[in-house]
Amino acid sequence: MMNPVFKKYVVPIVIAVAVVSFLIYLSTLSNVVRIPSDEEHRAVKLEKDCWPCHSPTGVYPRKAAHPKKSQCFLCHKFKN
Repeated sequence: MMNPVFKKYVVPIVIAVAVVSFLIYLSTLSNVVRIPSDEEHRAVKLEKDCWPCHSPTGVYPRKAAHPKKSQCFLCHKFKN
């Protein structure tokens, strides 16, 4: 039979540590698409700067499966 103190305190702490560890692990997984560091992209400072090329009528339009959000920098990051 399990010690009541163990059951009351240690088991929840172990579960909490496991959950936090799993969440930390998930946060390290990344689908970040790097923005090229070419001359055209170095001038980009705001999301609106992406639209001349990446709008539906632009030179490099977003793919149909691309999320409809216009918050580019949530997923796309500049290369260091």
